[in-house]
Formats: sequence, structure tokens, C-alpha cells
Amino acid sequence: MSMVIPRSRSALSLSSTHAYLNDLLFISAASFSNLSITRLSIPPSL
Repeated sequence: MSMVIPRSRSALSLSSTHAYLNDLLFISAASFSNLSITRLSIPPSL
């Protein structure tokens, strides 16, 4: 029993970390595409 609890807890933290990295990757990709779209639509001021 004492072996099962840490394993499930580590699996839970691992899945939450994976979900966090997924969200981070999605947010960074979305912001990057948004930035490139605004860069393309707006002519450079310099």
C-alpha cells in the first residue's frame, strides 16, 4: 500500500506537469503566430 500511493502521486504530478507544458507550448505558439500575423499585416515603422 505504501508503494502504490507515491507511484500514483508521482503519476498525477507527471500528468499535471505534462498538461502544464502542453498549455505553455500552445500559448507560446499562439502568441508567436499572433505576433507574426501582426508583423505581416502592419508595415514596419523603421
